[in-house]
Amino acid sequence: QTAAEAALVPGVSVLGVRSLRQLIAVLTDEPVPEEEVQELGRPDPMLAGLTVPGAGMGTGVAAVSGAGAGRPDLAEVAGQRAARTALEVAAAGGHHIFLSGPPGAGKTMLAERLPGLLPLLTQQE
Repeated sequence: QTAAEAALVPGVSVLGVRSLRQLIAVLTDEPVPEEEVQELGRPDPMLAGLTVPGAGMGTGVAAVSGAGAGRPDLAEVAGQRAARTALEVAAAGGHHIFLSGPPGAGKTMLAERLPGLLPLLTQQE
């Protein structure tokens, strides 16, 4: 599902497989068996709020024209003073951060704004 996103990395050859059977066939130089495309159906409610790689914000796929362009900004957050301070300290010091709390507390909102506090990565990084 994410082979197209992985192919964006320069100098990397990407081959997507749909099953472990296909992977084994590729690694053993055997003919690759056809696999049915499975319908994903309804999302698992336990995964609510999580993003699928390559399907949303923070994937780095969108073109960024200026520093911070198109990123959510911490200035948009009302309240959450202690959480904002913790996020700023973690970003400034290169520390890890663990967001914990009940649904709706703002964990995802804050996590989406963390990249806006960090400098853009260079191609080498």
